[in-house]
Amino acid sequence: MVPIKLKRSNYLPWCALFAPILRRYKLLGLIDGTEPCPAPFLPDRSINPAFESWYEKDQNLLIWFNSTLSEEVIPFTVGVSSSRDLWLKFEQRFGGVSDAHIHQLRSRLQCIQKNSQSMADYLQQELSMNRRKQLASSAPTEPFHALSVQALPPLLPTPPQAFAAQQPPLHTSSRYNSYRGRNNRFSNNRGLRGNHRGNYTHGFTSGFNRGHNSSSRGSSSSGARNSCQICGNPSHEAIDCFDRMNPDISGKIPPAKLAAMCAHYHSKSSSPSWLIDSGATSHITNDISNISSPSPYTGEDKVYIGDGKGLSITHTGSSLLHAPHHSFKLNNVLHVPQMKHNLLSAFQFVNDNSCSLTLDSDGSYVKDRSTGKMLLRGPVRDGSYPLQSFPSSGISSASSSAFVSIKAPVKIWHSRLGHPSSPIFRKVISSNCLALHGKSSVDFFCSDCAIAKNHKLSFSPAKSSTPHSLALIHCDVWGPAPVPSVSGFQYYLLLVDDYTRYSWFFPLRRKSEVFSTFVNFKNYVEKCVGNKIKTIRSDSGGEFTSASFQSYLNLHGISHQYSCPHTPEQNGCVERKHRHLVETARTLLVASQVPSVYWVEAFSTAIYLINRLPISGLLQSPWELLFHTP
Repeated sequence: MVPIKLKRSNYLPWCALFAPILRRYKLLGLIDGTEPCPAPFLPDRSINPAFESWYEKDQNLLIWFNSTLSEEVIPFTVGVSSSRDLWLKFEQRFGGVSDAHIHQLRSRLQCIQKNSQSMADYLQQELSMNRRKQLASSAPTEPFHALSVQALPPLLPTPPQAFAAQQPPLHTSSRYNSYRGRNNRFSNNRGLRGNHRGNYTHGFTSGFNRGHNSSSRGSSSSGARNSCQICGNPSHEAIDCFDRMNPDISGKIPPAKLAAMCAHYHSKSSSPSWLIDSGATSHITNDISNISSPSPYTGEDKVYIGDGKGLSITHTGSSLLHAPHHSFKLNNVLHVPQMKHNLLSAFQFVNDNSCSLTLDSDGSYVKDRSTGKMLLRGPVRDGSYPLQSFPSSGISSASSSAFVSIKAPVKIWHSRLGHPSSPIFRKVISSNCLALHGKSSVDFFCSDCAIAKNHKLSFSPAKSSTPHSLALIHCDVWGPAPVPSVSGFQYYLLLVDDYTRYSWFFPLRRKSEVFSTFVNFKNYVEKCVGNKIKTIRSDSGGEFTSASFQSYLNLHGISHQYSCPHTPEQNGCVERKHRHLVETARTLLVASQVPSVYWVEAFSTAIYLINRLPISGLLQSPWELLFHTP
């Protein structure tokens, strides 16, 4: 679609050919910055679909640019990652202008000669240089128009000064047609006689010499209008120029000027200041970057302006207005893209910040309500009261956006700080005044901490249950004790009924006593309860795997279940009962100030109390469930 390759010498034609293509496919926003790159991630840390769409379109345009480059220009693409960066790099390298460049154009225009050239070639040369001057400078082009006229020979039927004196001055294309028409008619009757050198000084100083009052009389600099940025004509502005839709002319305008004209046309304010509005019930902004952690607005309410038009609300959130020595909270901020100015609700502002707001002919004053201290002073500008938001921490506004404090949920701060423990995290939050979003509690469950900081993954709760007492007995041996008891006991055997959670405690001097103790226990408990022991569950300790123990179980039809090696969680019922028993007994010893050698007596007392206290999840005690008596 672009028939030429970009070289060092043809940047302007290459740019002019690309400009209508960018407008046709709606890609101009990627180049002039009106369609900036969206945030890569959403507030919930998921990928932003708008960013993916923008990135794909930008990279396609970058590939398109690269396909139209010559070999001498390709090295300039090294290190460029976006189409806008490449466009600006080319504009700075090949389209950049300076005073020396403008001076060179002026000198070349002063020296331009028609000589033996045809009128078409001469005017084409003048037209090309004039367009280059218009792109390089915003100065009026009338002196150059006079120069081009004075370079013509005086043999035409109409004197060159007649063209220069026309009011308003002829458009470049009109001059081109007029010159060629008169030249063709004149050439049919007689040829040009010799070469002619124009009076260049006359065309350059006609507005200042006394001998040319006709060209300067009646003109005044005070009443001059700004020239059109497209064609240079002072009779109209760029928005009314017919050449604005002509790609052969407007396509050569640098993107920065096109963006400026679009901004002027839409007249959308990008001022970072806030205008105080006593009639607004909420703060309103047209820039979503002014809102911290914006949330999409799903309601149907609209903001109605003076002409009755309702403007849509897209997001809500909060913000901060930074003063030199104070920061003000802006709650309930509405994002309305069609709003031209940022509006500050006077009621909302004083209500959220406990301050007073005074407006008079000199400006606005914000004072602390309790102390009367001046916090912020604003000017009067065009009948309104703007409040400027200063960059925090003294950082320039151009780079302060990277340092603005954004409110984040508690979980996000917990993740940013490396998942500290709850006491440390609570201390950091309270001492550093971190900007927290919402009123979430500091104490919350973090699944990442639970997975990473646990030594073992928790076992799923057992779903099996026994139908009656003694259907399953959990068995385990504890010991040796740190201190032998006064009676010489160093171990104990703990038996727990799975159905009632009733526990039996038997102190042992040696582990070899487990078998005889279990035989006595079986005979006793089966007669007391009236049921038979069907299954026991234990670890693979030698006291439970001995030949005598196994033959006894086989003789009485009792099945034996083993937990896996080094997996006490599979025998968790009796293991948890161990901890409960030890903690209760240790508490009794400490409270009664009894020596540790009496630990057997303390354990016997503890097991007696545990069996007669209600257990969690049930309204009855193990004693009531086993013996059916209160």
